[in-house]
Amino acid sequence: MNKTLADDIVEITNRDNYDFLRNRTVLISGATGFLGSIIARTIVFLNNNYHYDTRLILIYRTRKKIPEDLKNLKNVKWIESDLSSQLVIDDEIDYIIHAASPTRSEFFVSNPVETLDIIANGAKTMLEFAKTKDIRKFLLVSSMEAYGTLMKTDVDENDQGYIDLMSSRSSYSFGKRAAELYSYLYYKEYGVPTSIARLAMCFGAGLPSDDNRAHKSFCESAIAGNDIVLRSNGETRINFIYSVDAICAIFSILRDGKDGEMYNVAADNPNCTIKDMAQYIANLGDVNVRIDTVGDTCFAPVNGMIMDNKKIKKIGWKPKYQFNDAIDRLYRSLLERQ
Repeated sequence: MNKTLADDIVEITNRDNYDFLRNRTVLISGATGFLGSIIARTIVFLNNNYHYDTRLILIYRTRKKIPEDLKNLKNVKWIESDLSSQLVIDDEIDYIIHAASPTRSEFFVSNPVETLDIIANGAKTMLEFAKTKDIRKFLLVSSMEAYGTLMKTDVDENDQGYIDLMSSRSSYSFGKRAAELYSYLYYKEYGVPTSIARLAMCFGAGLPSDDNRAHKSFCESAIAGNDIVLRSNGETRINFIYSVDAICAIFSILRDGKDGEMYNVAADNPNCTIKDMAQYIANLGDVNVRIDTVGDTCFAPVNGMIMDNKKIKKIGWKPKYQFNDAIDRLYRSLLERQ
């Protein structure tokens, strides 16, 4: 674990009161992914330093992706499942965080059926399991892409934009919408206490090495001394959230979120484009920005929406990191890997 990620975990634990997790059991799907693994590490930190005695049940698809620092720990149980079939776990469960999802645009385009199935059916499998347990909260980690395309500011949880039915790339957006709908329906029909965290573009220290989204790719190019190549015109406005703020939001919703409700999780005053981000990162590495759009079809449509975060602020959460600070921490964490 690099220093920036370790510092982030300490910051998460210092930002709020997590006593609601003491002596509880938390199930996390997608536990080898970016956010899932940091949430797990945060709870392990609370156990080790503040004697929380919180039990973790962590679901993974690929054993080789299990982080070394989360292996063979007291109060941590790993369970293999791709969530394509019934989940059977005998333990009592208090909280479920469903964070499993594909994240690569190339996969959405080349495997659209699998993308839709993994997201929608995976959520249904987890909700079916939750229905059999006396849980306190089921939290679905969703994405701003469920909004589709919206050219407006102050986009709140009741807004809905356009998603192209004739685009393979839409498999991800529609999958997220379906997962959100399942979450709400399981609350309404079966009384499962669900909430949804609809995250803006999330990044920070600890991004997986195979993550190739724009923010990480731009940083890696600049660190290597290479020009940043934009594969689009970079007109989409960025809704972002730094990982520390995102995880604090997830814990806030887990503790105080209302059942059957969705919460936007986004930084304050996002006001830059993908092109602006590329230029800022290029300046950090003293490189240039070039545009080359030939042959690339896997990107989301140009979007001009700005997510509103007033609703989640009403339950006591507020973001700390502005864009430049968030990018600076991501850049530093990637330098630490060198």
